[in-house]
Amino acid sequence: MNFDVKDDVKKPITSLYKKNELARNLFDKNAERSRDTSATSIDSLAWKLNISRGDAVALARELEAAGCGTFKNGRRGSKSRFEWAFSCILLGKAAAGEQVQLEEPEDPQDDEDKPGDTGGAQGMTIAEAKSAIAIRLGISTAQIEISIKA
Repeated sequence: MNFDVKDDVKKPITSLYKKNELARNLFDKNAERSRDTSATSIDSLAWKLNISRGDAVALARELEAAGCGTFKNGRRGSKSRFEWAFSCILLGKAAAGEQVQLEEPEDPQDDEDKPGDTGGAQGMTIAEAKSAIAIRLGISTAQIEISIKA
């Protein structure tokens, strides 16, 4: 199903893009994705943007208000997530000012760069581990010290 980028969607997302640095970072990351997704977990959103879970929920609510999709609060074992109404790739491009036609995600995949994804056999760097812990606990990375005893 195709939709024209109407003012009721375009104006709010371009305004959000200009005024909110977190939204701009997310829209830019989404525009660069190679594959679409129909939903992004709040944990994944926090991980991608290196922000607290609370900030990720606030951003999801702003995205919902702008007409990008729906924030779903996790219930009965399901994770809190943002369900995209349109292709997140095309929304990212439209927010940046590109003339695109919004449509539903085509062949969506699971979130990329999920928290806890250790990158295969390589594992995590100390900075990645601190970031993941900070997001999980809702604190600054400056408050975390990791020591390794060999």
